[in-house]
Amino acid sequence: NRFMPATATFAMVASAAMAGVPLLNGFLSKEMFFAETLETHADSYLDVILPYVATLAGVFSVVYSLRFIHDVFFNGEPINLPKYPPHEPPRYMKIPVEILVFLCLLVGMLPAYTVAPLLAVAAKASLGGVLPEYSLAIWHGFNLPLAMSCVALVGGILVYVGRQPLFRWYAGLPEVDARMIFERQVQNLVRLATWLTGRLENGSLQRYLSFLLIAALVLVASALAPLPQEPLLHARALHA
Repeated sequence: NRFMPATATFAMVASAAMAGVPLLNGFLSKEMFFAETLETHADSYLDVILPYVATLAGVFSVVYSLRFIHDVFFNGEPINLPKYPPHEPPRYMKIPVEILVFLCLLVGMLPAYTVAPLLAVAAKASLGGVLPEYSLAIWHGFNLPLAMSCVALVGGILVYVGRQPLFRWYAGLPEVDARMIFERQVQNLVRLATWLTGRLENGSLQRYLSFLLIAALVLVASALAPLPQEPLLHARALHA
């Protein structure tokens, strides 16, 4: 922090936006996301657990934002650097970061005058008609999305404060070489692709044309088939 004060300030504002701190753009997007998870779409168990999963994801977004700021700027003297001491980047390298941080503040505090018109134009072009009702504002009152945001912020801070027991628990788990597992799966995928390519590509033009004809017939059949939910919707309409 004392070596690169401007960079530390920009990083803290950007990380706070990523964590969903109020008066920053990330708070608006996260609150809208939380509000959407509370909507019931299919009356399934996913609609029940989705708000809890989203809140947990919000907790972890606060945790990794805090860890980034603390470990980079407030965790003692820098070590193992190729050049010491670290210093601020040149002026023209800071301009893009300054613009983005300024937009985080501007959109977070004045969403109706900054991003709302652009959002309306983009949404109208995507939907091709009248936009559904929505509200883009800093304050929507005391509601569930606001409570979920508060739980995510407080929960993330508590998890980060109590991170040392979690680190010790993680260190006690059996060691797993994730890189080896990934490379093994990639090798298995390559073997499968090689085997499948050898089975399909044998130089026979008749076989290629047969595959193309079968794929075309499947697509045509699927396009002509009636939608499976139409009888169900018709039955619900008659019942209503």
